[in-house]
Amino acid sequence: MTAETTSDLRYDGAQQRRARILERVSTTGFLPIAVLADDLGVSEQTVRRDLRRLEEAGQLKVVYGGASAIPNRTPPTPTAHFAIRAGRNADAKKRIAARAAELIEPTDAIAIDSGTTPFALAEALPAEFAGTVITVSIPVIQLLLHREDVQVIGLGGNAMANREAFAGPMTLEAAARVRARTMFLGAEAADARGLYIVADGNPDVQLRLMENADRSVLLIDHTKFERPGPVLLAGLDQLDAVVTDRRPPSDVERAIRAAGAELFVADAQVAK
Repeated sequence: MTAETTSDLRYDGAQQRRARILERVSTTGFLPIAVLADDLGVSEQTVRRDLRRLEEAGQLKVVYGGASAIPNRTPPTPTAHFAIRAGRNADAKKRIAARAAELIEPTDAIAIDSGTTPFALAEALPAEFAGTVITVSIPVIQLLLHREDVQVIGLGGNAMANREAFAGPMTLEAAARVRARTMFLGAEAADARGLYIVADGNPDVQLRLMENADRSVLLIDHTKFERPGPVLLAGLDQLDAVVTDRRPPSDVERAIRAAGAELFVADAQVAK
């Protein structure tokens, strides 16, 4: 295996690499190839290839020795936004996803929420998984379409560019007609009262999928126990389990236990 291939595998993939390049170049206006290679932990050859692809997409300009932002360019596309968000706390999301994947049987029917932590679960589905995935997430649909052994049910409707997900009356109607053994959902925040979503989220669809599932599992990294949440989606008593990368604050952990939900901590034993 070449050094370049090894570096590529250490990073989170071409999509996130290119999103990081866009973010850095947009912020500074110009960056040399050598600086980008050091920042990403890949070879300069890999950076040049990424820059060519980004220039072909009209997202930046390749100049001698580096890359330059396009003056007055529009903000990054939704795909770039999603990749940037996916890169935040990426290690925690991967560990959460790996732990959550252990809760899935090979022929299960599961529902996967929109958002980057649920998307990490879709990435972590084992090769032997040959069940059904129900989702509103456009990135999850795109990711799993190549899995011939996985049946993907996309709950279509109005495509929300900012969330990269389907929403609206048609989506809610479709959600009412499906049933999953487990609904894996994400959240913007959580505390002892419950879990929260953003103001432009998809609460009706999330709640319907939770209602139709045998169990509901929250996937949430530890930083979201420390932030305020704008819109309360559900109380902890509506969850059957919480999967996180670190133990939550003591008051939240007590509330989870009092609600009768299981607590799973990634890379740690199941909390009893």
